[in-house]
Amino acid sequence: MDTNDKHPHSSESPFEADVSRKVRTCVVGLGHWGPNLVRAIERHQRAEVVVAVDQSSERRALISQKIPNLPLEATFADCLEKHQFDAVFVAVPTELHYQIGMQVLQAGKHLFMEKPLAGNSQECRELCEEADRRKLQLMTGHIFMFNDGITTMKQIVKQGDLGNLFYLHSVRTNLGPLRTDVNAIWDLASHDISIFNYIFESLPMQVTCSAYSLLGRPMQDVAQGTLVYPNNRIAAFFVSWLDPQKKREITAVGDRKMLVFDDMKPERPLKIFDKGITVSKPTEYSDNFNNFRMSIRDGGCLEPETTTGEPLFNECCHFIDSVIAGTRPRTDGYNGFDVVRILEALTRSMSEGGRPVSLWHQESSATRRAS
Repeated sequence: MDTNDKHPHSSESPFEADVSRKVRTCVVGLGHWGPNLVRAIERHQRAEVVVAVDQSSERRALISQKIPNLPLEATFADCLEKHQFDAVFVAVPTELHYQIGMQVLQAGKHLFMEKPLAGNSQECRELCEEADRRKLQLMTGHIFMFNDGITTMKQIVKQGDLGNLFYLHSVRTNLGPLRTDVNAIWDLASHDISIFNYIFESLPMQVTCSAYSLLGRPMQDVAQGTLVYPNNRIAAFFVSWLDPQKKREITAVGDRKMLVFDDMKPERPLKIFDKGITVSKPTEYSDNFNNFRMSIRDGGCLEPETTTGEPLFNECCHFIDSVIAGTRPRTDGYNGFDVVRILEALTRSMSEGGRPVSLWHQESSATRRAS
């Protein structure tokens, strides 16, 4: 799935024509993540943050102490009236993604939206179509697509080092933070879904999900789910806000080797295990399973020389570079649309007692981008 194609009907980027011109950006939302975005953007040689927004006067006062030279406004409307900029990074609660995202696009600005792209697939579709209509770049902040450990993992799988990939399994847990705008599926599993789609290079055909609100809150804090992909491959996740250990692990099991990604070990996040089970079929027909021979291979372990890198910086640079070159981001709006549709299917399965929900007729993002 090549997402680095030129934007439909795009002309030469003004930033390519004038290599001295910087991408002027606005950051909307200065909570936990917003200041990190500001710092990452400012590290890009051809970008600058010219204004930031937060409706909380207390938060603006705190940020003005930490980043004293950054102009701050209370609303995005104030930014549009008082400042000139080309692109907007949005890090606000999910319920505001569509409203602010549409304001950004209708103002003619390129848009980076933290995941999930919007609160439902219809809103995602409208944001994608608005960006296409205005020939603007729209990127979804699926940060693990810019984690060097995950991209190396993808290369290892694609090269066939693991053999035929059977399944992926993820564990993503921590003690908090407890969100009030989305549940643990939309908050945590959205990361794993984007990684599953990236590694398998396809979308799931069917999903099942169970989730629990163990604290008695409206938002489910623990969940597990299974996604069935084409060619008899599966992916499973477990997410929790109620775990004593912070874990971010993904295991890939192939018929030749197995691999584990551990984001909590940034200097050596990958381990490849020379382990597997070989099943030898009988030379003559037999309906007795005991005639099948199975051998377990328990070999050594290799740690590839890779780190997690700087995912946030890589992500911000990728969006800025996409704006400069006029090319689609790797995690464009349709990529975010795919993840939200899967999240909706998981939510439906959860609400129906874990019943399988089909996504067989889901249209691929590549098809939608070409239309």
